[in-house]
Amino acid sequence: MINGVSLKGQGRKQTILDAQKTASVLYLENCQNIIIEGLSIKNGEAEAQSGGIWANSSNFVLSNVFVTSNYAKYDSSYAGGGIYLNNSNPYLINVIIQNNLSWGIDNLSLYESNPYLINVSITTNTNGYSAIFGCRFSKPYMRNVTIYQHCLENQDCQMPLNIKYSTLNIVNSIFWTNTQINNWGYESEINITYSNIKPFENTNLIEGNINTDPQFTDPDQLGLSFFPSSPCINAGDPDLNKNSITWDSDSNDCDPDGTRMDMGANFDRNIEQGFSILYGNLSYIASGEPVYGVTATTSNSIHTQSGERGDYSVLLYPGENKIFFQKQNYYPIEINIINDNNSPIRFDAELTKTGIPLNIITNELPKIETGSFYNNRIRISGGTPPYEYNITYGSLPAGLTIDNEKGTITGIPNISGSYLFSVSVTDAKQAYAEMEFVIDVVAPLVIVSDYSLKPAVKNESYLYQFEATGDRLPNIFSINDDVPSPPPGLELSQEGLLSGTPTESGTYEFEVFVIDNSERIDRKTFQLIVVDPVSIIGQQSCYAIIGEPVSHNLSATGGLGELSWNVYSNNLPSGLKFENGLLSGSSINPFENTIIISVTDTIGNIAYKEIFLQIVDVLDIKTVALPTGVVDTPYNEAILVNGGLPPYLFSFSGQLIDGLAFDSETGLISGTPSKGGFVNIELTVSDSMIPSPKQVSKTLSIRITRGFTIITSARLANSIKGQPITPIQLSTIAGTFPLNWLINDGAMAEGIVLNPETGELSGTPTQSGDFAFTVECTDTNANQTQKEFIWHISDS
Repeated sequence: MINGVSLKGQGRKQTILDAQKTASVLYLENCQNIIIEGLSIKNGEAEAQSGGIWANSSNFVLSNVFVTSNYAKYDSSYAGGGIYLNNSNPYLINVIIQNNLSWGIDNLSLYESNPYLINVSITTNTNGYSAIFGCRFSKPYMRNVTIYQHCLENQDCQMPLNIKYSTLNIVNSIFWTNTQINNWGYESEINITYSNIKPFENTNLIEGNINTDPQFTDPDQLGLSFFPSSPCINAGDPDLNKNSITWDSDSNDCDPDGTRMDMGANFDRNIEQGFSILYGNLSYIASGEPVYGVTATTSNSIHTQSGERGDYSVLLYPGENKIFFQKQNYYPIEINIINDNNSPIRFDAELTKTGIPLNIITNELPKIETGSFYNNRIRISGGTPPYEYNITYGSLPAGLTIDNEKGTITGIPNISGSYLFSVSVTDAKQAYAEMEFVIDVVAPLVIVSDYSLKPAVKNESYLYQFEATGDRLPNIFSINDDVPSPPPGLELSQEGLLSGTPTESGTYEFEVFVIDNSERIDRKTFQLIVVDPVSIIGQQSCYAIIGEPVSHNLSATGGLGELSWNVYSNNLPSGLKFENGLLSGSSINPFENTIIISVTDTIGNIAYKEIFLQIVDVLDIKTVALPTGVVDTPYNEAILVNGGLPPYLFSFSGQLIDGLAFDSETGLISGTPSKGGFVNIELTVSDSMIPSPKQVSKTLSIRITRGFTIITSARLANSIKGQPITPIQLSTIAGTFPLNWLINDGAMAEGIVLNPETGELSGTPTQSGDFAFTVECTDTNANQTQKEFIWHISDS
């Protein structure tokens, strides 16, 4: 059960806790201030101690409870068929323990326990081999308790008790059997007053006792009512509360009918609800240490003593209760407690020693961090309670207050600084003491750097400054060597600078300490990720043809997080784009340049790569017709090619005129034809395009004659726009001078002129590009010859 809870039923007949012979009904381990009332506990069955209630180191009230039909199986080392108490101090009030069975030691068993039994009936319980009531190393107080007619199954009817090393105080009670009481115990003190008990070993019959038949009307019934002639009627202690006021003037000494209290349990006294517990701790006001052996006595004659930890608990009756706390050499304390809700009530008290002058004994107060809860006591000694504490001058830190009754300074300060003030204390006799104090309020020492540090790059310099708050500088940083260390290559300075060059990639967790000059310490775990450098992977050149799709893919290794790709330097040609490492699209214009690509990760780690990009025209053989050659005259004509990616590889099928040869690297047809003729060749040109070369073919014809022919090469030397050309002289053979020259077809670049008489080309071109034109030459005999020329004029 949970400390401080209440388990309340509607009555013994209405509320029943039935374990159905599966386990103990109630199992209380280290339970404090529990209230259980108004119910029945039955059909518990345990292999060991107690089928009904098992309690260890517990403090509780059992009120108006019926414990019946519970069973503890046989084992010589265990005990308690109905109830077993170990190191427990409960209050049993208006409790019936009936028809329980134990085959071990004792049916109601106490060990190192000091219970109060008030108005308790223990009847017709059965034991196999031992006592019906066992009490070892215990001090029970038994008032109005009836133990009657217990029979052993294998022996004659008698009442066996087992009281060892214990002290019993028995008042207004009945221990009776029709044969004898047999106590198997020894070395005990049994004090009996105003009770009807057959004498047995170690009994101390003090006063008011009788030894005669109690004359129960029906012993098997729960009420155990008396015949009118019973000697137990009006035979109880006339001054039960020991206040020197007898029953006729003190209602607490009476039965409900107003007469002197009877002996034994009387369930006409039954109160279905209302009992509770007052509990707390008693300490010495000068030191706060627990005070042991303080007697707590209630107005209902319930008393207890505080334990070694100063803890106590005492039974509260319904309504008003007076409690007296007393110990020699200490001022007594008297309080009134109203028990009106049947719940445990806590009361902590401080005791003051007598005969000591009043003084403040606290010398200094500890410092406190802003934002932290402060709770410190101004301790005093001597004087006469109660006391009043005040601030006489100065002021407490903002957020703190002093308890005027106890001198406790509490609160949460929010402004750092050093605060001077004086505290005074005045006692009930106006004795006075005063002391000056200082409270230092400091900012907390906290490492404020984030858990995830700025990532590092392998083999690259790294710097990170740890930060800590606090106003007690200097702060000294260090690494906790008992846990994993930072990445290899990094070191932490005392100033908190983590620096170096990490040599291994990976994720590292390590702990950093900081200590200030007040020796305050803070620690925090951090994570540092070391990544490999970013590197771009892919071909360094990209070739494409105008109008055809481009696809050039790059990838990256290393870095952290999502990568960002960009064209870092130079622009792409129109029609191309670069996204996420892919160069794609198509261009309608030729292009040749080097572009620089960059890739950046989420921490700014960047890499670059140069890509040579060339976009060329479609491969094409520009030569339309080969010029006519002349027998025995040198022939030198090159195949004109446009577009594609040089260098080219030339080949042909068919045949050439004898004396002519074909150069596969330059596409040059040259030599001196030895005879005339007309031949056809299938010319093929292959370029060096990547990833696969392009190829184009064309059929051309060569005529070799013995007549008038222009012999100047069809491909004129390249020229530059805006610069004067070196004059070009067109030449013929076999013609009769004078000659006449003209442009028959096409056009030359503007700025170039053909001398019609000399056949000389001259001037300064004002256009750039490739120009194709046909020159016609006529001799004096009206013989004509034509030849097509190709001329490239560049911008620069």
